[in-house]
Amino acid sequence: MPVCGFLLRDLALFSRQTFFPEYAMSLSTFSSAPYTSGPAMLVRRRIATYFVGGIDQIPALVATLTQHGKLIHELSVDVREGVRESSMVSTVLVSPDALDALLDALRALSSVVSAELA
Repeated sequence: MPVCGFLLRDLALFSRQTFFPEYAMSLSTFSSAPYTSGPAMLVRRRIATYFVGGIDQIPALVATLTQHGKLIHELSVDVREGVRESSMVSTVLVSPDALDALLDALRALSSVVSAELA
């Protein structure tokens, strides 16, 4: 009889771990290794930039985005004839600590009127 009870208990534990992962134990739960911080996590941020100078300014804007951001996910530029200011909206992967530096670098360009989080 105890053998059968043991098997049923193991089966119940197995089914709980399989279908309810909160019952499963992880080896990291018992780890005694000290926490070491890794590189900062990258986040997606949408940036709206307004600039003057037309289409000739786009390469400098994109170069600034790629220097401070890790990857450009989306890029939309609106340049219209007869309109003084143009706009660019981009989504970039950037670390939270580098976000202010990216916005400051965009604002430092002579053609940029404003650069803000969208």
